[in-house]
Amino acid sequence: MANIVTIILHEFIHLKALPTKIEEAVIVFNLPFAISLEHCTWLTKKGKLIILITPVVVLTLIIIIFILLTGYLFLGICLLTYNLILSASDIYSFFFIFFKLPT
Repeated sequence: MANIVTIILHEFIHLKALPTKIEEAVIVFNLPFAISLEHCTWLTKKGKLIILITPVVVLTLIIIIFILLTGYLFLGICLLTYNLILSASDIYSFFFIFFKLPT
């Protein structure tokens, strides 16, 4: 259950990072395999990179603030690892687009 909530939060952050209105994007539930954000918007390379990396950065900052406020280092490291594992495809896509696609 926590996994689904985390994924929905992750995708919601993608949604908020879109430069267009929310009505033009939807969160697609393909349970139990995937939850993803779909949109029909033309994005620049920079825009796509920002949308891809925003959830990773935002959730990482939230977890770091949690560690600093509570002192739960082990739990924080576990949450950071969990965040990076769930964001692996976004991180891969970010670097692929950054290095391989022309501007």
